[in-house]
Amino acid sequence: MGWDKAEAVALLANGLFEKSGAVDPLSVDVLDAPVPDRLREAFGVADIVIDFSASVAVARWVAVDAPGNSRRISVFLNPDGTDLVLMAEDQRRAMRLDHIEAQYYRTVIAREELEEHLLQNGERLRYGRTCRDVTSQMSQDVLSVFTGIAAGALRETTANPESKLVFWQISGDHSVSCLTVELFAPVEIVAGEWRIHTDEGVLRKLRDLREAALPNETGGVLLGHADHSRKSLYVVDTISSPPDSEEWPNSYVRGCAGLRKTIDAGARLTAGVVGYLGEWHSHPEGAACKPSRRDEAFLVWLTRHMSLDGMPALMAIVCAGDAVSWQVASSTPAGDEE
Repeated sequence: MGWDKAEAVALLANGLFEKSGAVDPLSVDVLDAPVPDRLREAFGVADIVIDFSASVAVARWVAVDAPGNSRRISVFLNPDGTDLVLMAEDQRRAMRLDHIEAQYYRTVIAREELEEHLLQNGERLRYGRTCRDVTSQMSQDVLSVFTGIAAGALRETTANPESKLVFWQISGDHSVSCLTVELFAPVEIVAGEWRIHTDEGVLRKLRDLREAALPNETGGVLLGHADHSRKSLYVVDTISSPPDSEEWPNSYVRGCAGLRKTIDAGARLTAGVVGYLGEWHSHPEGAACKPSRRDEAFLVWLTRHMSLDGMPALMAIVCAGDAVSWQVASSTPAGDEE
């Protein structure tokens, strides 16, 4: 009580070493601007940075904004303390933590065993007076199990240069299951002032849906989240063409049957992070991979619709030869192509 957490943890950690002062605390806020000099120096010389904050804002700062090029790893528990998650960048940082975060949300939506992963079922306790000063009670025996798993997993992860996303879940009888997720290479597209982040898994799904619908056009909805401060859009997944859609060789009209329910389910499973982000449709063989006049008119309508929520309009066109055209508009149609 009365100590900064960094100083208290450093005091306990230094008791494990013969050499005094082996652990050096920095009592700083990583979200302060500008970055404190001591923190900048620490990131500059570090080989690995491990984030235990369980804060989305901190994790994204560590992934995108933090100085230096040290490998970043994030370890956290879910809200009820029943699941442990480890996200690790590769040694070269070709796949950053924010890229892995997007695939983490896709996994939570897709896997039945994770349907309660981000749901808050236990009792919440308020320990302060600000809006986020809320915590929950967790059993010490469960925390001890996860602490041991995390320590061993970190040793293995730091010795392996590859990226990683792993879930551990504990059951009522204290047995633990492990889920290692296949990660797909990230893809980044610059579209005007925005950056679109997705991955080869999403693009493969879009191409497969287009191929299955040929010779007709098809389409659907893009799911993801926006980072307005960094002008970034993260495309996490897609919803395929609803059953009441109209698909023709030279036109497509997306239906809406069951769409709201599916979008709301994704938002619920991800604690409100993932939602409707935009639209996609395909073009047939031989057609140009750029918006038609109808597409441009639709983008104008979508821009007006999304602006009501302060969001840009996002539209993807999937074409032959693995080509994908991305359009982003905030007030007037504008975009770049992949």
